[in-house]
Amino acid sequence: MSRKLIIAGNWKMNHCSAAAADLVSALASSLADVDSVDVVVCPPMLSLSAALAAADGSTIGVGAQNIH
Repeated sequence: MSRKLIIAGNWKMNHCSAAAADLVSALASSLADVDSVDVVVCPPMLSLSAALAAADGSTIGVGAQNIH
């Protein structure tokens, strides 16, 4: 059985919540037809709720970063 690839990205503390939401929205619209891989974003904690809202209903997954 082959496994589906996961592409995940985080951006540490480089975006405010509005910019994070814009980024996730842009990714969601441009990757809407991609089903060969799972796409996950891991924003900073302060942008987590904005990223979750922007990813709602899309194929984009949202993960959380820890302090390490």
